[in-house]
Amino acid sequence: MTLVIGLCGKDGCLLAADTKINVTKKSSGTLHGEPLHDVRYTTNCSKIFVSDKHGIMIGWAGLNVRELAAAKLKERCDSVEAFSDDNDELEKTIRAACEDACTTPSNINQPQFDGQLLVVNPRSRFRPLWSARFYRYLIPSKAGGPLEGQFSCTPRAVFNKEVIGEDANSALFFLERYYAPKVFSLDELLLLAGHVIRSASYLAKDWISGIEIAICTETGSPEFIQIETLNEIWRKSESLSADIGHKLREPLSDIRRGKSRALLGE
Repeated sequence: MTLVIGLCGKDGCLLAADTKINVTKKSSGTLHGEPLHDVRYTTNCSKIFVSDKHGIMIGWAGLNVRELAAAKLKERCDSVEAFSDDNDELEKTIRAACEDACTTPSNINQPQFDGQLLVVNPRSRFRPLWSARFYRYLIPSKAGGPLEGQFSCTPRAVFNKEVIGEDANSALFFLERYYAPKVFSLDELLLLAGHVIRSASYLAKDWISGIEIAICTETGSPEFIQIETLNEIWRKSESLSADIGHKLREPLSDIRRGKSRALLGE
C-alpha cells in the first residue's frame, strides 16, 4: 500500500507521494534439500511520472502492473496532440493505458490483479484530477481451455483533491480540516501535503515512508520539489507533530469539577 495525494491550488496543482515499496523476491535455490523461502525487503522509488508536453502528472499505488500502467499513460499522453475539457480524450487515454499494462506478455496470464492511478492535469479548468481504479480477474474456462476474464477500468473526474492508496489513514484529517480548494498557492500547500504523508507514516510505517512532490502551474511544465526543500518539510512536520502532542497534553489553567451535569453545544 502507499499514499498519493493530488491537490489543486489557486495557481496550479500538486502531486505528492511516499516513496516506500515492499518487494518480494522469489528464491530458486535449496538449503539442506528444502526450497528457500522468498525474500521480502523494502526499498524506495519514485511513484510519479510526468508528461512535460501536457503538464500532466501521474501517481500510482501498488507495484508491477500499477507502475507499468502509469508509464504507459505517460507514453500515451506524450503521443496525444492536445487534451480538452470539451471531450473525453484523457479519460479514454487513461483507460487504454491501464488495459495496455494488463495485457503485456508479463501480465497477460496473471490470474488477478488491480491497481490505482491518480492523474493531475493542471491545464484543465473543470476536470483537473482523475482517479482510476482498474481490475482484471481470470478464471479457467469451462472447456478447460485458456484463462478467461474481463478487464474493468473506472476513471473518475475530481475537482479539487483526491487520494489513492491508503485512503482511510487517519492522517488525512489534516487534509480534510486545513485544505480549501483554489484558495492557497502551491507554495502554501507543500507543507500540508508533506505533513499528511509524514503523519501517515507514523500510523502505517510498514507501508508508507519518504516523500516526493511534483507541482505544475496552469501554463507551465511539471517541476519536482528538490531534496533541500523536502528535508525542510520533513523537519517542520516532525516539529509540528511534537508541538501538537505537547499542546494536547498541556494541563488546563483551572479545571472545575462538580456533581451537576454540564453540556456544551455549539
